[in-house]
Amino acid sequence: QSHQLLESITNNSETGSAAATTSVTLLRTPRDESQSVTRPRQTPRAPVHSLREECILFGTHLKRAFLSKLRNRTNVRDTLLESPALAILISSVLKYSKKKKYTFASAFHIPTYLFMSLVVAMFLGLTNSADEIIRDRYLLSRERNHNLRTFYYITGKILSLAAFALIQCFIYLLIGNWVLEIRDMFLIHLWWMFATALTGVCLGLLVSSLVNDIRTALNAIPLLLIPQIILGGALIKYEEMNRNLDLAYSLGRLLVKSGAEEAQPGSRLRVPFICQFMPLRWSYEAMLISQAKLNPLTSTQDMLEERIKELVNLSGLYAQRGSDVAAMLERISRATLERHLTQELIEQAREVRKGTSAEEIYVNRKVLDLVTKAEMERQDHRKLVGPNVFFGTVKRYFGTDFNTLWINGVVLLLTLGLIIGVLEWSLRRQLTSV
Repeated sequence: QSHQLLESITNNSETGSAAATTSVTLLRTPRDESQSVTRPRQTPRAPVHSLREECILFGTHLKRAFLSKLRNRTNVRDTLLESPALAILISSVLKYSKKKKYTFASAFHIPTYLFMSLVVAMFLGLTNSADEIIRDRYLLSRERNHNLRTFYYITGKILSLAAFALIQCFIYLLIGNWVLEIRDMFLIHLWWMFATALTGVCLGLLVSSLVNDIRTALNAIPLLLIPQIILGGALIKYEEMNRNLDLAYSLGRLLVKSGAEEAQPGSRLRVPFICQFMPLRWSYEAMLISQAKLNPLTSTQDMLEERIKELVNLSGLYAQRGSDVAAMLERISRATLERHLTQELIEQAREVRKGTSAEEIYVNRKVLDLVTKAEMERQDHRKLVGPNVFFGTVKRYFGTDFNTLWINGVVLLLTLGLIIGVLEWSLRRQLTSV
């Protein structure tokens, strides 16, 4: 036993001395830097989510955006009270007629009311969204390392703010159109007003992504709104505006002076170049043309154009109440679409000669004068090609005629797409920068 104990002690001492020698050797051996290989640091890949998981992420962003608005009781209260207060103020002030008894046909300020409605929509959209991203800065900086979906975040914000904007526009038009006795145009007005408010929402979110202070964002609202009011075509008519703002007119005048072209009479109703970048210019033109051409009386007359000789006196349609006029126009329109329009129905529509006429409740003279003036300018036979004039019902681009309402709608949708694209790029750039 003593012999075995002695051998184990000897082995342990040899092993310890060898380890000590090895450790000393490792400490004293210089590191060969030429043979060391530095491995590149790889960025971890983002996890791949299934379609169900992506939907859950989007739903989370959407829910959080709605809760962010609803938790602020003061903001919700102001949102619901702003639009009715503005509607009562604007419609009450603009309810004026040269006749003793107010009628929609003789109302003097209907074009102004339409423009102010769009200004209100743009204002509400800007004020509702100008501080949204600024208030979420801490949240965004915290979640950017977790593969934050900026598109989901922006879409959730837009949808939540659009819902509140739609409620505001609905309340505004419900009061304003009732005070000014505008009939059967609610949905059309709501569409153009909502499209304008949605543009304001996207512009406000873009401002909120570019600045870091709420005060700065609120100060930017007048810079976005006032140029649109001035250049929108209602406050200052385009024919009374500085013509040097029109790039085409300026270039044409330079060519005439140089002798490259002969002087040709231009249209004074042409929209100046700088005004083409104002969203209010497109929505105002579309809303006014809609009021002139899509009201039940005018749309029915246009539908019956083939039988206009029989219905030449349709504009003199009378009834005891305004609702009876609307019902009769609906019957005529339905009969025309179904190809069952008879002389008996026409005579029945014209037999009442007293009461409320269709023109009194559907055709405003100020609106009709603006559109008629533009159409006369566009269809001037002295010009080989009709110019694209403000309030013209048809626009000509690339040798093809387009309906103005379609063109203006497409322009507003493209504007929304451009603003959302810039907003997404700006937010992604900020979140990915070190």
